[in-house]
Amino acid sequence: MIYLIVVDHATQFGQNKKLSSKLRSYLTEKIGELEISFIGEEASSDDLTSIHITSSIVRYVAGEIGIEYRPCDPTDSERKANGILTGWEIKEKMENLKKVVKEEVSSTGKFPKEKEDEFRQEMSQNEKLREEFWYKKIEDRIKHNMIFVCAAGHISTYPSSRGEGFDTLLTKKGVSFQILPEWFVSNR
Repeated sequence: MIYLIVVDHATQFGQNKKLSSKLRSYLTEKIGELEISFIGEEASSDDLTSIHITSSIVRYVAGEIGIEYRPCDPTDSERKANGILTGWEIKEKMENLKKVVKEEVSSTGKFPKEKEDEFRQEMSQNEKLREEFWYKKIEDRIKHNMIFVCAAGHISTYPSSRGEGFDTLLTKKGVSFQILPEWFVSNR
């Protein structure tokens, strides 16, 4: 059984002290209560390096308790090898879209909705590729009780999600999972 714990990245990486402390306690409690032997998360070594930290809350708790931990988000080199955009590439595409929209609006007076739709579709496909990558990273452990921690935008019912997410992928693959009721999202 996969137990999904939903976070925002500020909480996951210890930047929201209050929620991070609650997440640490909750993880510790659930690992014992649910007999968890493995924990994975939406994070990579590149993610940690980019925000100048050495460990996520999840990694810290797994180490403290002594259970197997695996960061499941692709590194920059893994993203390139799997056709998954990096954060910088996404930011660049967003900036280019803003320029196109500004030019189109100033020259025609019309908002180019099709450009925005194309961008959303590309980002949705990118997220699907990431989530498939996560699944491959945990596939060998899905027969065991495990926790997977990911951001709210990867849960299909979250308002800012794309209407599908990691939970959708798990359903399609016939994997048993449960989204735990306590969410660690500051704007929820």
